[in-house]
Amino acid sequence: MNTYKSLSNPSKKQPLLLNYREYNFWASEKLTSKRHNLGFAVVASSIALILFPVIKIIAAGLYETTVTTYQRDIVVNLDASLPENWESTLTADDPSEMGSRFAEWTRIPMFNLGERPGILENLVFSNISGIVGELDYEIIPGDTIELPVPAILVDVNCTALSNDMFDFKVAASSGFNGADMYYGIECNSPLCEGFLSNSYDAYGGYKFLGRVYSPTTAKFGIALSNFESSYESINNLTAVEDGDIIQPGDVDIALPTTRGAICNRDMHLVEANVTFTQKTQRGLNDAVTVLPWSPSHFDRESLVFKRKLDDVDDRIGSLLPIWYSPDSQSFLNSNDSLWQTETTSLNFFELLATYAEYEAKNISSLLDTDGFNRAVTEMFTAYTVQLLTELRPAANGTARNANATIAMQRERISQDLISTIVVEVLLAAVLCCLAWIALRFPRSAILPKDPDSIAARFSLLAGSRLVQRLREDPSARQRDDGIWAEKSGLGWWPASGSEGMWRWGIDIGNDMVKQDWKHSPAEVGVEEAGQTPSEEALDAVKIENSGEAQTSSLLVTDSRATHRQV
Repeated sequence: MNTYKSLSNPSKKQPLLLNYREYNFWASEKLTSKRHNLGFAVVASSIALILFPVIKIIAAGLYETTVTTYQRDIVVNLDASLPENWESTLTADDPSEMGSRFAEWTRIPMFNLGERPGILENLVFSNISGIVGELDYEIIPGDTIELPVPAILVDVNCTALSNDMFDFKVAASSGFNGADMYYGIECNSPLCEGFLSNSYDAYGGYKFLGRVYSPTTAKFGIALSNFESSYESINNLTAVEDGDIIQPGDVDIALPTTRGAICNRDMHLVEANVTFTQKTQRGLNDAVTVLPWSPSHFDRESLVFKRKLDDVDDRIGSLLPIWYSPDSQSFLNSNDSLWQTETTSLNFFELLATYAEYEAKNISSLLDTDGFNRAVTEMFTAYTVQLLTELRPAANGTARNANATIAMQRERISQDLISTIVVEVLLAAVLCCLAWIALRFPRSAILPKDPDSIAARFSLLAGSRLVQRLREDPSARQRDDGIWAEKSGLGWWPASGSEGMWRWGIDIGNDMVKQDWKHSPAEVGVEEAGQTPSEEALDAVKIENSGEAQTSSLLVTDSRATHRQV
């Protein structure tokens, strides 16, 4: 329609021959030149169509989800009975069995227990039993509470004992029958003075033999001997006297190897900044249960030591219950495994095997001096913290209020500033294009009906001077380019051979009357002057020329075809 609109407002120099295909995308400056004006409405509508998918793509990233953290001051109910009134637990029932079990179970991945609430590394923390007062916001799992709380720190320090610190000696012999032969292991290091210094039976047909010694409840000693290399030939020892120490090289067999550790344990009342969270647990029928608040993280640099937890009488030593030390069961095994034949968590060697199997990933690490010492340190600590956790119900005390800070993370939808500005600019450009199209588009119909067919389009040329000249004899016709260089337009033209008659359509020449197709110049003249306009009057009609007009490539192509046929 833009072509017909341009023809209805022809310029003085607008030729009929104007082929759109002669212009390319890169010659955009020609599209807006006065000589080759394709119309701003066409350009504006094209730009608008191109911008819409661009806007959609940019708008896809207009909004994003961000996590915002809010902090509020709250008051919580803090139960610090265990660390602050630890002495009240000394008369409690023996919890060593459950303490030993959890020390083992929490190390086995297939049990999927995780650490028990209240324990982080080597600390046992106070509990949060609830939040005081009603809050004007909802608390959900994932929110955190941070505050300083009392705790018990378990400090275990172990010293490794290597094989060269032990002597292998004959303990007793009655003849040299294997069934009557007994040997002893004795620690010869100053570290063992008064501790692991006495001989103990070392052989009776076992490949592995371990002993536990606890002279006090704060001190712990352990040794593990390996008879695998000499299991078959130890009965063939050359006769030796009772009590003789057998050194390597004295006999023609490999002697047993021994490794051990001596540990000291201290417990301290401390205070640390702790972060508490609520976890969820999925049960039967996918029911989700929100668990109580439990510590999930602590700032080790914030640790403040208050006092050492110790109950000692100078005359008789420690008053700690005997179960504060691991059970003194021995480890006797005649097979090739470092696991107990009869398993029980109360046997400390069972805990060592659990650590070596699931934490160190190599149970043979117990035969290495450093590996054995590391396992003893870790499991002595684990046993103690589990023991303290079992003692929580026995602690006397009253919960108190404590100030805390709650941090809540919430997902919020935010609008990207750069994307917003780009979209607004593009929408403004589209709005300008639409406004321009609306201003340039005629308010009334240019054509009587839509030119949906070639016949409808070329009916505008019926009876035109252009067609008549194309039908002339080629010898009498003007040069080919003469017709196409003449001014053209869409409007009312005097009908050839019929005076006072007018035709609506496209033609060439200077006698076009620019007027809408609904009213011919004759009708307008009668209404305005009351008489039929003469040809001279019509020639005096001023033709308004505004803008540069265009015609479609289809019209040009068909016109050229007609020209060639004539």
